[in-house]
Amino acid sequence: MAVGYGHEMGAPTGEGSAAGILEFDGVTRRFSGMSRPAVDDFTLTVPAGKVVVLIGPSGCGKTTAMISALR
Repeated sequence: MAVGYGHEMGAPTGEGSAAGILEFDGVTRRFSGMSRPAVDDFTLTVPAGKVVVLIGPSGCGKTTAMISALR
C-alpha cells in the first residue's frame, strides 16, 4: 500500500516532480470489528491541477479513501 501526495496543487515544477499529484496504489483500509474492509485495493492517480469527483452509493468508501490521503 502506498499513499502519496504533493505539497501543493498546481503545475509540476519539473520532469518527474510529484508536486500536486495525489496517488493511491492498492490502498486497503480496515476498521476493527468489521468483517469487510472499508476500502479494498483502491488505486487512483490525480494529476496536478486536475479535479476529480468520487461518485458512489452511501457507505462505499468515498470519504474513507479521501480521509486516508490526509494521514
